[in-house]
Amino acid sequence: MRAQLTDIVMAYDEAGSGPPLLLIHGYPLSRKLWAPQLAALGDAARVIAPDLRGFGESDAPKAPYTMDQLADDCVALLDSLEVTEPVVVGGLSMGGYIALAFWRRHAARVAGGEGETVFETGELRVDLAARLAYRRGEEVRLTRTEYRLLAALVKHAGKVLTHRQLLVEVWGPGSASETHYLRVYMAQLRHKLEDDPARPRHLLTETGVGYRLRAD
Repeated sequence: MRAQLTDIVMAYDEAGSGPPLLLIHGYPLSRKLWAPQLAALGDAARVIAPDLRGFGESDAPKAPYTMDQLADDCVALLDSLEVTEPVVVGGLSMGGYIALAFWRRHAARVAGGEGETVFETGELRVDLAARLAYRRGEEVRLTRTEYRLLAALVKHAGKVLTHRQLLVEVWGPGSASETHYLRVYMAQLRHKLEDDPARPRHLLTETGVGYRLRAD
C-alpha cells in the first residue's frame, strides 16, 4: 500500500482491526521485517508497518534524515489513514530511537504517553487526548494546523519556544525558516482563544525569540 505524505510517498503494510499498533523497522531493513507480527497480531490490533523514507519501497529524497523527521513521517502516515486514537508504538534498533522521538514530539498520539492530558489556564482548556480545545466551556473549532501549534505550546506551557522549534514541530524541518507561518497562525489562534487578540493574556510573544503559553 502507498500513502501520499507532504513530500514523499510512503509504502506501508496494514492488517487487522482494533487498537492501532505502529511498528517501526531498523537500519538497514524495511517493513517486511514485521510480516510475522502483521500475520499474528491482526486479530487483536490494527497493525501498521511503514517503510521509512529512504528504505524499502518509500521515496528516498536527499539524505540525511533526522529521527525527528522520521517520527513526523509516521505521524503524517497515521493522519493520512485517519488514525485519531492514541497508538502503541514499537521499534527495533533505529526504530526504537524513532519511537522515542515520536513520543517526545507527539506524546498525545501515544497510548499511555501523557501523564496529564488536560491543560487548563484561566478560561482555556485543552484536552490533548481528545485533540479538543475549549474556551469558557465551549468547544473552539480549530484547523489541524492551529491545533498542532496550540498542542506544541501546551506541551511546553510556561516555557519559551523559539520560532525554529515551533516551525519544525508543527510544519517539519523543511519549514524551519518560514516565520510568517507562525505570525499567521498565532494571529488566528489569538482571535479564537483570547478576549482581546491585540493584548493577549495567554498566547504571549517573546520578541525576537518565539512564543510562550502562559501556564498560570
